[in-house]
Amino acid sequence: MGKFDGLLICSDLDGTFWRGDDGRENFEAVKYFTKNGGHFAVTTGRNISHLREKKLDSIVNAPCCLLNGSIIYDYSEDKTIWEKQVEYTLCEFLEAIKTVVEDVTEFTMFGKENVFFKYT
Repeated sequence: MGKFDGLLICSDLDGTFWRGDDGRENFEAVKYFTKNGGHFAVTTGRNISHLREKKLDSIVNAPCCLLNGSIIYDYSEDKTIWEKQVEYTLCEFLEAIKTVVEDVTEFTMFGKENVFFKYT
């Protein structure tokens, strides 16, 4: 029986898991937590490949909520458990954000695995 059996930590990434540093301390703490029976998941706007690039998939042991809730992905099984496609077109989306476009400092469009466009 592990010290943290039955416990789940779920974290966002930017400003939470990574708070101005590279997240090394949080990474090591979560690694200790999961090795001792705890479960760790991520809830983020990031895509599936982002967690792999940052090696976070090595400490994730519970399904993650990705792409702002449009996908629930299980890294241990390497499969999508649930997904919901956006119900509007890109043109409809761009029309809807016209009112806030001057406040946008960064804009990234990505699918499940790939970044298609990034504006900074």
